[in-house]
Amino acid sequence: MPSHCRERLPFALHFFAVAYGASLWILGSHGLAAANPACSARDDLSANMTISWTEIRAGCDAERTAYREQNPVGSSWFANAGNGFTGAPYLLQRVLPDLAPEIWGRNDENFGRFGFFPDPDDKSRPLPLGLGIASTAGRPLDAGGNPLGEIDFAKPGLDVVTLACGPHWTGTDAGWTGGRRGCAEHEDGRAQVAGCLLANGDSLLLHP
Repeated sequence: MPSHCRERLPFALHFFAVAYGASLWILGSHGLAAANPACSARDDLSANMTISWTEIRAGCDAERTAYREQNPVGSSWFANAGNGFTGAPYLLQRVLPDLAPEIWGRNDENFGRFGFFPDPDDKSRPLPLGLGIASTAGRPLDAGGNPLGEIDFAKPGLDVVTLACGPHWTGTDAGWTGGRRGCAEHEDGRAQVAGCLLANGDSLLLHP
């Protein structure tokens, strides 16, 4: 090793040690919030036999609630953003209950007979969880390219309705009690839209 490298080696090692220690301190002090102990117990149930499923679920619910409060736009996007930018025209979707309530249900049902339920976090949302609204104008974004919301109705474009994935995973207790023709109620509030429509689509449309 050249002499000038040997002279600099102790300084480099000292600098690396200081930087490494500082990074650990920063991560520990300002990093992500620690996981809820009760929720973390599900990773090794055999080592956490004294924790009940109710406690685990409550801990995970607390984690999810905290995350949603810290990331409201992202959480809403995940639950309601439509899958793509093609689908049924939004205006047509809204008037279906007026055109044929015997098939689509009344307006106040908000397509509940098909397994959908209102968004418990946004009562004013015109469509239920499971149906996303998109526009040919694209998503509303800020200057940094981050989503500002689901849709900007003030922006010119064709607004369309398509399915959204979020309700299957959010586990929100929506209190839906439809139970129509096999569209059973689920304790964790999942819409189960696809399975419900596949199993009961004909009877729902032909024999409402």
